[in-house]
Amino acid sequence: MPVQLIADGTMSNDSGIMFNYASSVLKRYNRALTAHIEPAVELVPRNLFNVNLDSRNFYVPGLITLMILVTSTLLTSIAIVREKEIGTIEQVMVTPIGRFEFIIGKTLPFFLTGYLTTTMMFVLARVVFGITVKGSVVVLIFVVGLNILSYLGLALLISTISHTQQQALLTAFFIMMPCALLSGYLFPVNNMPQAVQYLTHLNPMRWGFEAITGVVIKGAGLVDLWQQIMWEMVHAVGFLTIAAAKFRKTL
Repeated sequence: MPVQLIADGTMSNDSGIMFNYASSVLKRYNRALTAHIEPAVELVPRNLFNVNLDSRNFYVPGLITLMILVTSTLLTSIAIVREKEIGTIEQVMVTPIGRFEFIIGKTLPFFLTGYLTTTMMFVLARVVFGITVKGSVVVLIFVVGLNILSYLGLALLISTISHTQQQALLTAFFIMMPCALLSGYLFPVNNMPQAVQYLTHLNPMRWGFEAITGVVIKGAGLVDLWQQIMWEMVHAVGFLTIAAAKFRKTL
């Protein structure tokens, strides 16, 4: 009778320990069977989502998520502070638009640009690396949009509190590095110290990375990604609201 042992590959340490124990149990069992001249039990490993363990199936969607972070954050972080430097912000101050209307106006062009660049990256991933989306394209568009909004909100927050473009760019670079390191793309989150794992909840790239790779590699749906979607919404709404609150139509 076949027996199946399933382990979560994202928890590499726990999975390795579990299969080592299973392998040692089978070895002892097979040694006992040889005394009775019975066929040995064979352990056949199988990878569920990435059968051949092709690294491109993991790294290419992760790299796309990282590029979304870089392009969205760098371009948007200088959106407001640039107007402060060249003096055009004074023209905005005399208009009747409110703070939220101004933030939305600054968000929409970069949001559409982010969708365009993301689409180009997925097309290149399909043509060059043969990466196909196993899940729903509609779900992928939805989670990518939330991910872009969270990055734009963070970048606009940087732009509102910065005084020069150089300060905004340096702040964006300073924030992007820990975002990439604590996203799970380079190191599994479950292998990090417990305190750092709690800290990753504040990282928008972690939830974007998990959501995008979940749809592309695993074919996950909205129900499977409810936690990632919830945190992406929290980051998007929270960053945009704080950025609007920080913006003042006065010098």
